[in-house]
Amino acid sequence: MVSAGEWLRGLLRHRVALVGAVRLREIHRAGVNLNQIARAINMGTLPDTTDDVLAEIRALARAGRLALEHVVSGCRHGA
Repeated sequence: MVSAGEWLRGLLRHRVALVGAVRLREIHRAGVNLNQIARAINMGTLPDTTDDVLAEIRALARAGRLALEHVVSGCRHGA
């Protein structure tokens, strides 16, 4: 018999796999851009792209939160 925790972990692994490599590349790219902004700020400048990068990170965070809510909702409804 599978424990509830094992079942949930299996479900999450399956659902996370559906997100795919494209989303992971987007997150990685945004992280690299954020790191470049932090480096520039530490050197005393603020890149022109800062607002765009922060907007992209907010959008990715929002999408991640919605995906997580979907997973949790599916778990509650037995999907």
